[in-house]
Amino acid sequence: MTPLAITLLAAALVGWLIWVQRRTGVFLEYLYFCRFPLAFGVLLAALPAIALWGAPSLLANLFRLTPGEIFLISFFGTLTAWTVLITLELIIAYAPSRFRVPRLRLPHWMVHYRIPLFTLLALPLIATAVAQSRSPLGRGLAMAAGGMLLAAAVLLLATWVYGKVGGTIPLVLEAAMARGRGSSHGYVDPRRKLGRGHILAAAAFGVAVFLYVLGYLFLRPDRALVPSLGYILLLLLVAGWGLPGLSFFLDRYRVPVVFLVLAASFLSSQVFDTDHYYRIERQTAPPPPLPGQAFNAANAAEQRLGEREDRPIVVVAASGGGITASLWTARVLTALQEEVGTDFTRSIRLISSVSGGSVGTMYFLDRYTPAGFPPPADLGRIVNAAGASSLDATAWGLVYPDLWRVFSGFLLRDKTLDRGWAMEQAWKRQLTSPDRMLSQWRTGLREGWLPAPVLNSTVVETGEQFLLTPLDLPPGWRTRRFDDVYPGYDLPVVTAARLSATFPWVSPIAQARGEEGSPPKGFRQLHLADGGYYDNFGVVTAVNWLRSLLPSHLDDLRRRGVLLVLIRAFPEPAEPEAGGGGARARQGWLFATAGPLLTMYNVRTSTQAFHNNAEVGLLKELWERGYKVKLDVATFELERKAPLSWRLTDAERRAILNGWNEPRNRASLRVVKGLFRAGR
Repeated sequence: MTPLAITLLAAALVGWLIWVQRRTGVFLEYLYFCRFPLAFGVLLAALPAIALWGAPSLLANLFRLTPGEIFLISFFGTLTAWTVLITLELIIAYAPSRFRVPRLRLPHWMVHYRIPLFTLLALPLIATAVAQSRSPLGRGLAMAAGGMLLAAAVLLLATWVYGKVGGTIPLVLEAAMARGRGSSHGYVDPRRKLGRGHILAAAAFGVAVFLYVLGYLFLRPDRALVPSLGYILLLLLVAGWGLPGLSFFLDRYRVPVVFLVLAASFLSSQVFDTDHYYRIERQTAPPPPLPGQAFNAANAAEQRLGEREDRPIVVVAASGGGITASLWTARVLTALQEEVGTDFTRSIRLISSVSGGSVGTMYFLDRYTPAGFPPPADLGRIVNAAGASSLDATAWGLVYPDLWRVFSGFLLRDKTLDRGWAMEQAWKRQLTSPDRMLSQWRTGLREGWLPAPVLNSTVVETGEQFLLTPLDLPPGWRTRRFDDVYPGYDLPVVTAARLSATFPWVSPIAQARGEEGSPPKGFRQLHLADGGYYDNFGVVTAVNWLRSLLPSHLDDLRRRGVLLVLIRAFPEPAEPEAGGGGARARQGWLFATAGPLLTMYNVRTSTQAFHNNAEVGLLKELWERGYKVKLDVATFELERKAPLSWRLTDAERRAILNGWNEPRNRASLRVVKGLFRAGR
C-alpha cells in the first residue's frame, strides 16, 4: 500500500465520520469512545507503509516471510481486524446505556457487510507479506488464504458460542432492542445478567491472553518458530481487547486510560527494579597479557612453526552497522584467508570491532584453532552464522520480558531476561563454543595463535569508551576496560558481543549483575551502549594498540611493516547535490521539527568518518616519516546501503556478499596480495 493509497483511505474514513456526525450529531462522542479500536485499525492497515517507507532499514524485513509464516501472519492479522470490529460493535451497542448519549444510527449495508469490510484492514498486511515473500506467488497466496480461512473458522466458532449464550443478533442492533428496558450502565441488563457482548469480549480476551501465555512457554528465542511480525500481531490482539475494555469502564469516570497506563509503568519502575542487566561471573583465570606480551607470543609461535617472518603485521578495524556489518566483517576476513592464504590470517595481531562488526568478529574467532586460523571447511559456516537472523528472538524479548518489565516488574524474577538476552540465545545457535568466557581467549593470546580481540562499547553515564577484551592495557590508554571496572569477574563472549552491538532500541543498554542475583557490591555500576556512539569504525582502538607497541617493538615493526585493514559496512556520507533544489529541499515544518535530531545523527556519522580518516592519515605520515615504519592501508567498504535490522533476505545477503567483487575492494585485495607475495 502506497502513501497515496493510505491518504485516500484516511480521507474516506474522515468523510464517513463527518457524514455520521451530520446524520446523528454524536460524532465527537463516539469518536472518543472508539479511539482505541480505531487506532488499532489504522495501525494494522498502516503497518506495511510504516515498515516499507517509514523505517525500511529497520522494519522492511518484517515482511520477508516463509510460506508457513505467511499462514500465521494471515491468521493473526485477520483476527486482529475482527477484534477491531467486535470491540467497535461493543462500544456502539452499550455506549447509550453507559454514557447517556444518543444511539448511533448506522446504515443497514454497513451492519450487513461489516465482516468483509473490516477484513479489508488486514489485506494490506497480508498482501505485503505475500508480495515480499521469498516463496512463489501461488504458494504465498494459498498460505494467506489458508490463514484467513482458519481465522474465519475461529470467528464461526465464536459466533456459535455467542448464539448459545443468548442469541445471534448483531451487537450494533442490541442497543436498539434493549431500548426502554433500562440497561444498567452498559454492563448488566434488568434481569441482572451480564450483557451477551461482554461475555463474548471476556471470552475472546481470555483466549488472547491464553495464546500470549502459550507463546512465552513454548516459543523460546533459541527456537525460531514465529516471525517477528507474528509477535507484534499477538501483542496487538491482546491490547486490542484489553485497552478498549479498560477505556469503556473508565471513560464514565473521566479517568484517562493513557495516563493510567503511564502511571502504572512509572509506579512499577519506582517500586520494582526494572533496569536491564547482563550477567557476570566470578573468575579464576590467569591475568590478561599486555599488548606487547601477546605480540611477542604471536612472534614466538611463528618461529616455532617455521613461518616466514617478513610478512606484514596485520591490524583489523571492523565498523558497526547491524547484521550488515556482521556479515560483511565475516565475508572480508574469510575471503582474505581464501584468496591471500593462511599467511594473512596468521599475521593478524589485533581485531578492533564495533557493534555488528563485533558479532562477525565473534563468529570468526569462534572457529580459530591452535594452527592460527579457522579450518578452510569452516569459512562458509562462519559467513552463514554471521548473516543468520536474530530479529525474531528480539521480538520475543520485546513482547514478553521487556513488556513485563515496563508494566509489572514483579513478574521478572530473572532481571537479565530481556531482548538482549534473547538475541544472545539466537547467536549461540551458530557458535561452536556458545558458553566460552571472555577470559578463555587469554589462552590463545598467551600461546600466540589467537589475534587480540577488542570489542568496543560506550559508557552511557560518561560517554567514555569501554573495552571488552582479554588484553590488559598499558597506563597510556585513557579508557575503561571490563577487568578494571569489575576485577575478579568474567562474562561470556556472546554477552560481550551483544554489549558492543547494543543498537538503539533493538537491544537495551544494560548494567552488570552478579551470580548472586544483585549488582556486584563495591563496584561502580555503568550502563553500556553501542560502541558506535564513541567510534563506529574501531580505528581509535587500533591506533592506540599500535602506539602501545612503541618503542620496544620498533625493530619488528620496521622490518615487517604494518597493514591496517579497514572493514566498513556502509559508504562514507555522500556529498549533497549542487543547488540544493528538488523535492527533498522542500521539507516544510515536519523537517524543521525533526531537523535537530537528524542533524545530531548526521553530525555524529560525518564527524566520526572525518576523524577516523584524519587519524589514519596522521598515523601513516608519522610512522613512515618519524619511525620509518611502512604502514599500508587496505579499505574494504560496501558501496551500497543495506538493512540495519538483524534479518536479511536472500537477495540482501547476496548483495552484501557480492560487495567483495566491487572494483574498489578488488583493488584493495590486490594491495594485500602484493604485500604478502613480496614480504618485506
